[in-house]
Amino acid sequence: MASIATALVAVVALNAWKRQDRAKRQAEFLDALVEATHAYIAEMPAPVSMLKMSMAGFKGYVPTDGDDRELRGAIAYIEKNGREDAKQLMELLDKVSVSAVKLDALATKGQVFLLEGYPECRDAVARLTLQLRRIQHFAIMLRGSWYWQNPEVRKGLVTVMEVSGDIEQQMTNNNIVVLEFARRTYARLYGTK
Repeated sequence: MASIATALVAVVALNAWKRQDRAKRQAEFLDALVEATHAYIAEMPAPVSMLKMSMAGFKGYVPTDGDDRELRGAIAYIEKNGREDAKQLMELLDKVSVSAVKLDALATKGQVFLLEGYPECRDAVARLTLQLRRIQHFAIMLRGSWYWQNPEVRKGLVTVMEVSGDIEQQMTNNNIVVLEFARRTYARLYGTK
């Protein structure tokens, strides 16, 4: 009878240890995810500011007449200043890329934990790092020597010009999703509200 009781206590203790170990690994993952998210977000203002400066430059070249004034202004600015802006922007983006890769890798790793509500968090991380790629596309458009009469090239320019409008809002919204996920998960792990 004593050996059965001892075995039962050992099984209960082993199961408790497994739950604690799993909770510890999940908490360590959450810590790393939140830190990586904040590191990425902290590095993004420099490229976002450079993007906005280029967009402001576009406006400075807008002619006074014609239906496609904004587009022609952007083209004039790119032809005059695009290469230099693209070079500076790509240097800033290269620095942020390391954080984006780390954040994406953590988001992928997080799938193994099967945490409740994790797909929403993973999608928020994907939307966060998408903002970097959107700015990279803008920089590529700035850098290139394009045949501006091609309708597809002009359409591409219009698309990248629309990039600057919501990047900061996307960063804020998706950061909130990641933080809320972490808060809810910590509460589940530690039994707090």
